[in-house]
Amino acid sequence: MLNINATLLFQIINFIILIFILDLILFKPLLRLREEREKLTAGKEEESRHQEAQAESMREEYTRKLQEARLQGRMKKELLEKAGTLIEKEMVAKVREEAASILKETKAQIEQEMKKTRESLASQIQLLSSQIAKKILGREIA
Repeated sequence: MLNINATLLFQIINFIILIFILDLILFKPLLRLREEREKLTAGKEEESRHQEAQAESMREEYTRKLQEARLQGRMKKELLEKAGTLIEKEMVAKVREEAASILKETKAQIEQEMKKTRESLASQIQLLSSQIAKKILGREIA
């Protein structure tokens, strides 16, 4: 059987004092360290999530701006192509007008030169025909 005497009482008191001392020296500091680590870890996790969200937001903004820049580039390219086509058409029309004008002037000059040549030949026909007849006939024709 179990004898209850002063030794058992002394050991119970010793055990309670030991628990109290261990609580003050070991358990409370360890629990405090554990809580601080959990707070620090939770803070770092929250900061990490915040930075990930910020990075995602920046990536989306970059993608959006890149798409806008590409769209603006395409629009500017199309605008420049249309302007180039318009300028080309204007230049072609101008060149055609100039060519038509030059052609008209050239035809007028050729007509004028042909008229002068015909008049010159008409005035020389009589002289040439009398010279040919003189050579053929051997005498002058009146």
